[in-house]
Amino acid sequence: MEPQRFAEIVLAVDAMCRYGSRIGRTHAQKFLFLAESWLDRLPRHTFGMHLYGPFSPDLKQETLSLSLGGIIRTERDPGGYGERYSVPAEYVRQARESGRIDGIALRGFEQLAHWLAPKRVRELEAISTAEYIAQHRPGASDDEIVERVESLKPHLRREEVIQALRELRRYRTLIKGAARTP
Repeated sequence: MEPQRFAEIVLAVDAMCRYGSRIGRTHAQKFLFLAESWLDRLPRHTFGMHLYGPFSPDLKQETLSLSLGGIIRTERDPGGYGERYSVPAEYVRQARESGRIDGIALRGFEQLAHWLAPKRVRELEAISTAEYIAQHRPGASDDEIVERVESLKPHLRREEVIQALRELRRYRTLIKGAARTP
């Protein structure tokens, strides 16, 4: 795995943990999808639509490799719901000191983690799917995006998708701005 991707994944998991997220595979996938979409300085994974929204098989493999190598600790959620990630402090320090992810991108990570950490998987699915559709249908109206998300994710309520779009507008601007401010 290239060093920049190591740093990106480690620092994403660390940021989400510091903001109280019960981060696991789904949270990591959605966080990094949005981070890579909005922050210019990050490596890019290829994401396709999946069960819970945008998903990258390469990111899954890289996260698994980091887990098997002891860099990401994976624990079973005490409530029996999936897995939870954490990163030992020495690996976070290594990732920060490597300089592979600069301070500008780190500010974007902080803003993104602050927003996404308290979100449940369903909310993350609505947010990331709406962003994915917006990226793949440039110029689509909000109504068109909502209709497309509803057709892909019929279990999501219309109100959830509309709320996701509102939040996307607000946080996309905030996070892109944080990443540009020196």
